[in-house]
Amino acid sequence: MLNSSSVVVESGTTTLGVAGAYTVAACSPNGTYTLVMKGTHWLAQADSTLVLMGAGDTSNFSLINGDVNNDNFVGFDDFDILSASFNLSSTDTGYEVGADLNGDDFVGFDDFDILSANFNTSGD
Repeated sequence: MLNSSSVVVESGTTTLGVAGAYTVAACSPNGTYTLVMKGTHWLAQADSTLVLMGAGDTSNFSLINGDVNNDNFVGFDDFDILSASFNLSSTDTGYEVGADLNGDDFVGFDDFDILSANFNTSGD
């Protein structure tokens, strides 16, 4: 979380549940913050209107997949990495876990479809 001066006041890691839900326990005092969420190969998304007033404060995100090299942009560099791992599974030499965009332990056409659908997109 960032404060009004864009200084990081709190950071952490969470795990997504089966339906994509998550919980983040905030320890910062009540106030207005920018909450930024970023997945391993998803683009960052920010919510600059998060107001902490106590237990039960919520914010919702829909992250965009396809950022293979984790630079917060889906572009040719991501395509190159995915291409180099194409048709490889998690047990093969050269397999790049970040290129497995659908998480099935295999880099194939489904991963290219995800990258293509979000090509030339950047995060917050």
